[in-house]
Amino acid sequence: MSAASQLFDGVRAASPDSNPFTAILYTLYQSLYSPMSDFYMRSIPALHVLYAVQAVIIIAALAIRWKRHRGDIAVLNEGYVLQVAWQISSLVFLATLQPYLVSVYDHAVGIDWPGYLGGRSMGYLPAWVSTWLALWSLAVAVCLPRATGRDLGAFSFLSSPLAINVHFIAGLILCVTSIIIPSVIFGNYYDAGINHYRRGRDMLAGFEPNWAEMSSAEVDSSLATVVPVVDGMLSNLATFPYAFKIAWGLWLGWILYSYTIFLVVSFFHFRYIKRSMKKIKGVESVAGQERALRRAWAFASLSSVLITAIGVVYTGGSLYVAVWTGESLTSKRALELETMVSLYGFGILGLFAAGLSLAQALLGASSSSSAMHSSSNEHHSSKRTRFSSNRVHIQVLTRTEIDQPSDGNVVQLELSDWRGAAQPEREKVHFGGAF
Repeated sequence: MSAASQLFDGVRAASPDSNPFTAILYTLYQSLYSPMSDFYMRSIPALHVLYAVQAVIIIAALAIRWKRHRGDIAVLNEGYVLQVAWQISSLVFLATLQPYLVSVYDHAVGIDWPGYLGGRSMGYLPAWVSTWLALWSLAVAVCLPRATGRDLGAFSFLSSPLAINVHFIAGLILCVTSIIIPSVIFGNYYDAGINHYRRGRDMLAGFEPNWAEMSSAEVDSSLATVVPVVDGMLSNLATFPYAFKIAWGLWLGWILYSYTIFLVVSFFHFRYIKRSMKKIKGVESVAGQERALRRAWAFASLSSVLITAIGVVYTGGSLYVAVWTGESLTSKRALELETMVSLYGFGILGLFAAGLSLAQALLGASSSSSAMHSSSNEHHSSKRTRFSSNRVHIQVLTRTEIDQPSDGNVVQLELSDWRGAAQPEREKVHFGGAF
C-alpha cells in the first residue's frame, strides 16, 4: 500500500462520519502549514522597518565616505575598496531581506513562492559575503609585513599578498558554490512536492461538494485518482531534508571557519594598535595620532563585540538546523523560534553595527576637515621646511602612506619613522577601519 493510501485510510478511520475529502485536505494543509502566533505575524512588518532603517544608515555612511574621498586616488587602495565592498554587500543582504520577509509571511498563511525554501538558505549568502569581505579587508590591512612591519610567527604565510588574495577569492567561490548547489537541489524537491500538493488539493476540492451524493464506491474511486498525486508530494517532501541538512551543515562549517579567521586577524590588529600606542605615547608631535589610535581601539572593540554576537546568531541557527533538521522543518514552535531569533538578531545587532559605521564615517570626516583647516592656517604662518603638495594618509590605523602626486609613487612608512618624514603642519590625516 502506498504512503498516500495509508494516509487516506488513517484519516477516514479517524473521522468515519466526516467528509473524507475535507478531512484529507485539512490534514495535507496542516502537514505543510501551521498557524503561527500573533507575535510572529506582527513581527514581520516591524522587521521590514528595522532593516530599512539599517539600509538608510549604511547608505548615509557610504555617502559620507564617498564625499570625503571623492577624487582622492590615493585612498583607492585594496583595503579601502574592500571596506566599501563589504558595506555594499550588506546593503544587498538588507535588500534581499525585504522580499524574503514577504515570502516568510506568505508561507505562514499557506502561500509558497517558487524557490521559497531554497531562498531561506541562499538568502543569507549576501550576509556571509559581507562578513567575508570585511575579513579580507582587515587581513589586507593588518597581515602584510611590508605595510605593518610586524612578526606574524606561525602565520607568516599571510605575508604574501598573493596568498591572502587567493585564499579569500577561493573561499568566496567555494562557499557560494557549496551553498547554492545543495540549496537548489532541496529547493527543487520542495517545489515539486508543493506542486503535487496543489494538484491534489484542487482535485480534492473538486470532489468535496459532491460527497453527500456519492456512494462509498464512488468515494473510493475518486480518492484513488488522487493517490498518485499525493504520493508524489510525500515522496518529494521526504527526500529534500537530506540535501537540506547538507546545506546547513556546510553553512555551519563556513561560519565557524570565518570566525576562526576573524579571531586570528583581530588578534594581530589589536596587538598592533596597542604597540603603536606605546611607541607614540607622550610624543607631543604625534598626540593627534595617539588619540586616533585610542579611538581606533574603542571602535575595534565595539565592532568585535558586535561581530562576535552576530556570529553567535549565525552559528546557533545553523547548528540547530543542521543537527535537529527534522524538528526545524516540522515543529511550529521550532520554526518560530529559529526564524525570530535569527531575524531579530540580525536586525538589532545589525542596527548597532550600521550606527557604528556611520559614527566612524562622521568622525573620519570631522578629523579630515580639522586637519585640512589646521594645515591651511599653518601654511600661512610657518616658514619651516615641508613637503610640497604632499598628503599623509593613515589608513585602517595600521600604516602610514605618504602620497606624492608629482611622480605617482607611494612610500609606506612605519609610525615610528613617520615623525622624521613629514612635518605636522602639512598633514591631511584620514582615519578609517576595516571593522
